[in-house]
Amino acid sequence: MLPNFFVVELHAVELPFASARNRAPNMTGPRMIQPYPEPFLGFADEQVHTKWYIELLTTFETSDAYRTVTVRYLIVDANSSYNVLPKSLRLVQEQIQQNADLLACQSSLTKLAPLEAVLFELDGTICESLQVHTFVLRNMLQEMGFNADTVTKEFLYDIVVGKTKDEIALSLFPDDLPRRLKFMEDEEAQFRKEVTHVWTKEGFGRMRRWIERRKFKRAAVTNASRAHAEFIISKLGLSDFFDAVITKDECEHGKPHPEPYLKALEALKASKDHSLVFEGSFPGVKAGVAAGMPVISLDFKAPFDLLMEAKPAFVIKNYKNHKFWDALYELEKAGRAPSV
Repeated sequence: MLPNFFVVELHAVELPFASARNRAPNMTGPRMIQPYPEPFLGFADEQVHTKWYIELLTTFETSDAYRTVTVRYLIVDANSSYNVLPKSLRLVQEQIQQNADLLACQSSLTKLAPLEAVLFELDGTICESLQVHTFVLRNMLQEMGFNADTVTKEFLYDIVVGKTKDEIALSLFPDDLPRRLKFMEDEEAQFRKEVTHVWTKEGFGRMRRWIERRKFKRAAVTNASRAHAEFIISKLGLSDFFDAVITKDECEHGKPHPEPYLKALEALKASKDHSLVFEGSFPGVKAGVAAGMPVISLDFKAPFDLLMEAKPAFVIKNYKNHKFWDALYELEKAGRAPSV
């Protein structure tokens, strides 16, 4: 027993299951306990001294299902248990937030006045679905023979975050077009099978009411198939919200090409000079900007420097951002006819 040493769970795979049931050593490595030199910060910015890590097979369960995955546990020098973040990750998060706040302060949407149309991506923009997509993708890759220890959360995020489905399939099967097409179809089908409920991003209810009360035209624009898009829209209760839905089935080119957004403008009979885009991925931001519209980028999944190359008008975590709402009200004010 090691007095004054505590275990911190790190990089636990996100799964739609409840608490851990049991743990057993993962004996695939040459040694069970390995040194862990990276410095950590606690949530009060105090230094936490890391010692070692051990990878354990951990079972997560609900009343009727369970799954076992590899979780890395850190052993730290401390007098009590800790919730901590790697120092490097903490600094990255702070830099992203500072840059996003600066961008928000410098942005204006008044040139869109009067606003007439709002265009949305679905996944990652209106709904929270990344966790389910990575869960489905993990199962599919393991069924195809990928080593379970290889298909980590970091591996999945690296091939999923900020990528189109075509890019994901291309990275997995670069020389096999039929397999890529089947993989994309199977992933969407499995996603629809797994999902029983889809959650909207924080603050979207307020965004929806603001749009509906002003009777703006609205469209969903996605690289997903029509079947998948309609499934998500139905689960979100937005079947009567959108005036148009543009999917990969209607487009020769997907995002980051501007074609999907240009088709949406055509379907709505709206001008790019009076339309606003909400996006949740780097390719999507590029597509909206290339179509000639300002883009609101939600969430911080892409590296900030990369995201800035796409030139979004705003970067916000969710629809509760106060600076963003200030910009919307300024836009609304600019669109009002002057009193006589």
